[in-house]
Amino acid sequence: MKRLEETSWQYFRATNGAVATYAFAGLCALMPIWPAVLPFCFALGLVAFVIHHRAWQRSGECTNAWGTAMPYALALYALHVAGLAWSSNFAYAAFDLQIKAPLLLLPAVWFILPGASADWRALFRIFIAGNIIAVCICCALLLWRFLTYAEFDATQQMYGERWSVLIHPSYFALYLCFALALLFLEGKGGMTGLIVQGGILCIGVVLCGSKMGWALLPVVLFIALWAERGDRRIRRAVSALLVASAIGATGLLITSSGARERIVEAWHAAVEPDRHADATTSSEVRKLAWVGAWDVIIAAPVLGAGTGDVKDELMAAYGERGYTHLVERRINAHSQYLQLWAALGPLGLLLMVVMLLVPMIDGYRSKRTIVVLFFALNAINWTVESMLEVQAGTMFFTFFAFLLATGQGRSLSAPMNTPDQRT
Repeated sequence: MKRLEETSWQYFRATNGAVATYAFAGLCALMPIWPAVLPFCFALGLVAFVIHHRAWQRSGECTNAWGTAMPYALALYALHVAGLAWSSNFAYAAFDLQIKAPLLLLPAVWFILPGASADWRALFRIFIAGNIIAVCICCALLLWRFLTYAEFDATQQMYGERWSVLIHPSYFALYLCFALALLFLEGKGGMTGLIVQGGILCIGVVLCGSKMGWALLPVVLFIALWAERGDRRIRRAVSALLVASAIGATGLLITSSGARERIVEAWHAAVEPDRHADATTSSEVRKLAWVGAWDVIIAAPVLGAGTGDVKDELMAAYGERGYTHLVERRINAHSQYLQLWAALGPLGLLLMVVMLLVPMIDGYRSKRTIVVLFFALNAINWTVESMLEVQAGTMFFTFFAFLLATGQGRSLSAPMNTPDQRT
């Protein structure tokens, strides 16, 4: 009997069970569309995955555990639990530990089922499809508003939070950039299909209005172009998207005064040393948040403010400096590095950096481009967003870190669809 194709849906379902397969598929598809249902899909899929693999006794030795993010994620969660010892706000601590639960649960599964592994590319394709659908939904809603409201201002409504109505645009841009990487590094299809799918994803990144997304989009495309330079199909598709993205971004800046203002205010925030306590633009608010976070770090340099008290200490620091806008909106540190440092001291920061850096180095050594790019995208985005403080960031990072730890990756120079050259 002919061996099942590795990347087929039937093979994926057979190795992981129907319930886990559909739950994880729902998680990937709905991540950019309906975040509210993700905890249900995650819990159902994880339980079913463990039961299925335990029933079939799919276990063995844990290979290369220290080269993945799993043990460091588990240690980071344990440190958050330890941080309760020097906290007083246990209500916020419980909320924070709940948000970060994937950092505990998925590494635990990794150690419970050390031999459980799979080719997750079926889920990768579903994640790509989910992001494409999300972009189409946002564009359809934009068109509906244009046809419905007489006073519709397209130059202000066609990008940013007004366009990305399903999820915060910074997170959506991150999802879309990773989906692009998956499309070209782990996907299949002809050149036309790649251009159409990649084009929709690129449009989404541009319309998200995320400055970090704009900066990372060409980086992702250039890395994909280099990694798959031996594949003419990929090379032509990516080259076309690079040109189209440049034209689209230029067109947006020309036609949208709001988009131009975002670039200008980001430039002013970067070069001007003065800080305005009443600032409301995103770049200036980040600068104020970083100052407040640094005040908390200086006040508790060894252990940090504690898992439960870091938010209160940030609000107090903002209040002392007169940053009323940040207090009213209860803004976090807007940098995951500063957030962890303020909460759990230098040890928390060190664990998080190791959690990002070790898998990146291991992925580079084993020529797994998608692993390197995934952790690099998160590491860069975390400089300006506290992404582990919200479900959208924690679920995305931990779930795909788990898939990449237990799955297969492609060589930096291997041509597409060549099984004997995979690592």
